[in-house]
Amino acid sequence: MSDAGENTRTDVRDTVPTPSSSPPSTPTSSVALSMPENTNPNYVMLLSNINKAFDSLTVLTGSENWKMWYFHVNSALRVIRHQHFKSSGLHPGNTVKLACFTAITGKIDDKIMIHYIEELDAIELIKKLKQRFNPSSTVQESNELWKLFNLRKPVWEFDKLLDEAQDLWASIKKRDIDVSDQVFYSALVGIIPPHYHFVCSSYEATVDAAAATWDTTTAAEGEKPVYRAVDLIARLKKEFTNYCLSNARTYPSKKSDKKSSSTSQGSAQ
Repeated sequence: MSDAGENTRTDVRDTVPTPSSSPPSTPTSSVALSMPENTNPNYVMLLSNINKAFDSLTVLTGSENWKMWYFHVNSALRVIRHQHFKSSGLHPGNTVKLACFTAITGKIDDKIMIHYIEELDAIELIKKLKQRFNPSSTVQESNELWKLFNLRKPVWEFDKLLDEAQDLWASIKKRDIDVSDQVFYSALVGIIPPHYHFVCSSYEATVDAAAATWDTTTAAEGEKPVYRAVDLIARLKKEFTNYCLSNARTYPSKKSDKKSSSTSQGSAQ
């Protein structure tokens, strides 16, 4: 009896691990940290739960509420990611991402969203909005406005000047849509070479005449005629085309001159 007890005690002692300076390893600890327990890979997040995460999000109207809007939209996305991962052990798929995108775009004023209607990803959309409303954008906008009002090119590159002016204005409007279109018109009038001043005068006279006879009670649908940069640019480009055609007949290109000179020299020889 005592022998059996002694053997039993010996067996137990033999199975006890010897102490070590480091804590025992836990091979499953890393898995437990990354993979939640009781997950369901077939979990489907309800659309109502996604929309609920964005309920407190106000409509983005501009730089005045951008910071808080950005904070709340990121908080909502974190909640959705956490809940989805906790329930499924997986990151949100395309269905959840699309639902988030729809919810976010519904919280953006149309006058802002109109510049991003081709964007289909929520994260990319937020990145672009951040670039637009970042304080450094205001400095860049001021620089572009200054450049717009000071554009200069030779008269034979007038078409390039008009194209560059339109590109600058599009860039400015994309970040700050509150800048009036009349600012662009004023800048355009200021950079037109004297050779084309008559085009501007003729256009403004036409608009003034139409505005003078415009009557809200008899006019067709539409607003009172005003100076519009896009209309003036169309007239300027048409005049520039006529200018190029006229000068092409009067002054042959250097390439044509060189070819004619070579032909004449060959005939003389």
